Amino acid sequence: MGWDGVRPVILFRSDVVARPLIVILVTVTVAVCVLNAAGALVAPPVREPLLSTALLVFLIDGLAIANFYKLVVTFDGREVVFRFGLFRKSIPLAVIAGAEAVDIKWFSFGGLGIHFSSRGWAWLAASGPGIAVKTAGKTYYANVDRPAVLVNMIDDYRRAAGLSR
Repeated sequence: MGWDGVRPVILFRSDVVARPLIVILVTVTVAVCVLNAAGALVAPPVREPLLSTALLVFLIDGLAIANFYKLVVTFDGREVVFRFGLFRKSIPLAVIAGAEAVDIKWFSFGGLGIHFSSRGWAWLAASGPGIAVKTAGKTYYANVDRPAVLVNMIDDYRRAAGLSR
């Protein structure tokens, strides 16, 4: 929402570390470095392209880990915010039609990270407890460590604002 001069108080915050994603990216980086070292020993004339490839993979994986290592979900009474590093999605309370606690399986959404599927947008750090936030035409899914608490807060604030049916 727009800045109105008053810093909102965060009423709910959930930090979910993307351990599976970190393990996958570190494994890929190590595998590329090991294969690069083995290839450089076997074929010294092609050492430079292999080193640049390994460096590129290392940099891309490093940026991915820095950006997607933790999913932060916050609620301040005015909006629900999903944040993965530089990526952010804000859902104002006025457009939320409802929310429910769900059990999330990341493979059913196409992977970890930010994905669009037939079920809606998913902000996923792992499988496990999460929330589905419904708007007029979209559903947003995200991992949270205490989904029932967030669902109750959203429902309470929607009722207080006269937004509940």
